[in-house]
Amino acid sequence: LSITFLLFYSFEPLLNRLTLLMNGYSSSRDIIWKEVLFLIKSEPIFGYGLDTWKIHGIQHFSSIHNSLLEIIFYTGIIGLFSFSYILFLTAKEIYKEKEIRLYILLVYFFISSQFDHSIFTSKIFLSFLAIYMFYVFSYRVEKLKRKSIK
Repeated sequence: LSITFLLFYSFEPLLNRLTLLMNGYSSSRDIIWKEVLFLIKSEPIFGYGLDTWKIHGIQHFSSIHNSLLEIIFYTGIIGLFSFSYILFLTAKEIYKEKEIRLYILLVYFFISSQFDHSIFTSKIFLSFLAIYMFYVFSYRVEKLKRKSIK
């Protein structure tokens, strides 16, 4: 899993993004995020629906560039609750298995998704997320198999 992760992502883009943000260069994310917060007020419960940024958002910006705002914009509070619950279950599973590497990867995924990637429209990001979740929860299946053999 770590090799797959490193093939698709490196720490350099995140460090570059954070450096730019700390120096006041936001790539207009502040404008995007203000608009998203304004729009969320109109559809807070269910959101606007998947992939509707091009319809309701600022036309010349391709995405929201913040996973939490993106989730609320597309799926509303209900989607945010669902995503948070899945994140909680994943963190709980990692904690039970005492896999600090997976926890670090989850934290990196969460932080990088706040600045760079779209959770819904990035094929690489969705693929990585699916592989990651499969890997985390495969420990449970292995334990069940071992218990049933005994």
